[in-house]
Amino acid sequence: MIPEEVKKAIETDKRYKEKIEEEKRLFQKERIECIHKFFDKNKILEDIYNIIKVLEDNPTFQDLSLYNDEFYKGKYDNKEKYLEDTERVIVNPFIIDYYLIISKFFVKTVFMDKIKEYVDKYWDKHWGIQLYNYLKRHGDIVDKVNFSEEEKNKIKDYFKSSNYKENIKDLHNCLEGTFDNSYLYFIFYNLENIFKDIKFEYDEEILINMLKIPYDYYKGDIKIFNNYYLEYFGIIMEYDADNINFDIFFNSIEIKNSVLKNLIENTDKNKITDEFGSYYTLLSIIKLYNSDKENYTQYYNDIEEFTLHFYKLSLNKARYSSVSNIINNFIQENNLDLRFEKIIKEAMYE
Repeated sequence: MIPEEVKKAIETDKRYKEKIEEEKRLFQKERIECIHKFFDKNKILEDIYNIIKVLEDNPTFQDLSLYNDEFYKGKYDNKEKYLEDTERVIVNPFIIDYYLIISKFFVKTVFMDKIKEYVDKYWDKHWGIQLYNYLKRHGDIVDKVNFSEEEKNKIKDYFKSSNYKENIKDLHNCLEGTFDNSYLYFIFYNLENIFKDIKFEYDEEILINMLKIPYDYYKGDIKIFNNYYLEYFGIIMEYDADNINFDIFFNSIEIKNSVLKNLIENTDKNKITDEFGSYYTLLSIIKLYNSDKENYTQYYNDIEEFTLHFYKLSLNKARYSSVSNIINNFIQENNLDLRFEKIIKEAMYE
């Protein structure tokens, strides 16, 4: 005979496992479903209130990440109470992500009330960037997300040049204290990889800013807390730079020509070896030129001059002992090798 208390314990364990498995399933479902809450800050706020209700104002990251899992001790150690509770809280996965980012990059101790204040005050300006970040971190769900037509229109509207400019104008880098937010346009390079069913419009301001940015940024995201941000960029290898293609962003020859002309006219030759100066502008200029040489012959002399100047400035900089393939290929394809060798020899004897 099995003692009654043992039978009861076995039955409790069974019911507990069934309920927690359902909770885990709902959490996985919420990883996708929560993206629809980004369009309504009240739904995000409601999820924060629910977290505070079950975990109070100062949960740990472990509390948040394990709450809908069988390893959460508060449920496992109190199975009967958990089984009696008819109210079920599924922690919003975005809030788990955001908690981790804040605690890692901005503040040591995170209170849910502070996240609530951030959402309440800044969500209308930042929701599009936060949605981009969330989907970029969870690449496995990008193809599973189905936006409504209304949601697609809201996303397109958020990333219109004038609206985006307005949304980021008050952000400043918490490390450098700068209000120059042109680097935050790197996000446009990957928009259509993240929001796959949406066709975006790229005006000249977007394109010019995007083409000047170090290519490392294209693999990154923007971490935001209140009106502070950190750009996080990935590591990009030389062959990655070779494969970067801007053609998909231009819907007419006229716009491409105008952007190329603007980049050339505003290139600071004295900063052409500086990756935060004009170095990547030069690489992008060469890329645009190479995409349609026949129509851009009028820019060849400018590009040749920039490339020569790059070599003159970089001769004494060890970091440029390995020159970008993009620049090297331009030199070789246009038979500039001998001319450059002459510059190097002259510099050696100065």
